[in-house]
Amino acid sequence: MDDFTKAMVSQIQKTMLKHLSNGSLFEIDYHNRPKIPGSLLQKLYQRINMETVLEIAINKLEEKLADKIIVALSTEFTNDIKQIMSNRELREELREELRAVIRQKLKERTHD
Repeated sequence: MDDFTKAMVSQIQKTMLKHLSNGSLFEIDYHNRPKIPGSLLQKLYQRINMETVLEIAINKLEEKLADKIIVALSTEFTNDIKQIMSNRELREELREELRAVIRQKLKERTHD
């Protein structure tokens, strides 16, 4: 390749990388988009059943609230377990309790 071709290739690569990194290669021309008439938007808005919107919003909020409560409880349980496991006496006591429960379950299964 001659110097001119190398310079052109280098410049094209730099320009393409610049457009890719700042997202301008995929820009949408908002100035030429079709306009939605205000009267149509008003008609659509008037037909919205706000009770249905509220029901949907309440359901989604309830789900999000439940998720946040579950995360908070999980964090608290994790912290409680860490505290128990860091205390040798409590850890050994828990271990013995679990062994007793497991033994009992195994006995119940072998007698069935």
